[in-house]
Amino acid sequence: YKTDGSGLMSAVVHLGGGTGEFVSPKGLILTNHHVAFGAIQRASDKEHDYITDGFLARSGTEEIPAAGYIADVLLHYEDITAQVTRQLKKNLKPYERYKRLEAVKKAIIRKAESHGTDLYCTISSMYSGNRYYLYTFKRLKDLRLVYAPPQAIGNFGGEVDNWMWP
Repeated sequence: YKTDGSGLMSAVVHLGGGTGEFVSPKGLILTNHHVAFGAIQRASDKEHDYITDGFLARSGTEEIPAAGYIADVLLHYEDITAQVTRQLKKNLKPYERYKRLEAVKKAIIRKAESHGTDLYCTISSMYSGNRYYLYTFKRLKDLRLVYAPPQAIGNFGGEVDNWMWP
């Protein structure tokens, strides 16, 4: 990750159940077959079995909306530990601390997301809750299916999650 946007992290896209990466200046995203499987399945119908036969859009007009899919691109992250911890009183009972921490996090996220209509923010705790980081993503909602190989290729070797060499 580099703050000027030139790092590898700027190419990585979070697609809910997996990741992908930008492979063109026009926003083409490459991901694993199993990550896009739901979009392929939803695009299929009685006349077009894209799961079995695959799909290729030869032009932009042939692209199919990837219903239900969003992509989040990391814009930046920041350490917000001081901002969070100064709002937590000492000696709170565990449940009171939890409720206060949730309220603080929601307020920080609401403020951060107000800086744009296409922003999505999340806060993660690290080091057993001793550090807090705010992650800001650009949320892309217009995703389309451009190419999907037939399932026989996308599932080659029988290891659909690609955790092992087939």
